[in-house]
Amino acid sequence: MAGVDPLNQFPNSKMAQAVKNGQSQFRSPDAPSIEVGEQNNVGVAAATALTIPATATYCTITAVGGPLYITLDGTAPSAANYAVTLAAGASVSFYGPSMASVKVIGTSMSVLYLR
Repeated sequence: MAGVDPLNQFPNSKMAQAVKNGQSQFRSPDAPSIEVGEQNNVGVAAATALTIPATATYCTITAVGGPLYITLDGTAPSAANYAVTLAAGASVSFYGPSMASVKVIGTSMSVLYLR
């Protein structure tokens, strides 16, 4: 990794060990990192709630086919009633209990669930 002790003056430092182990990014221990499920290219022509695995604490929704309209309060989304709109290819993430009240409508989406 360029810029991390290029002269190797500190070969036993924590950063040098992290680079050697391929862990050069600092992460919070509570950051979700284990995939517990996914839904790929799911059609959402009608207002749809997420199918959340029991162990999931975090999800990332990606709009696949076109715009995706999202509500966060459990109401049915539409092109006129939404809290978040995503263009195709864009993503948004939700954490914790807020995932249960998310509803989406659009053409299609993919969702990745993590814990």
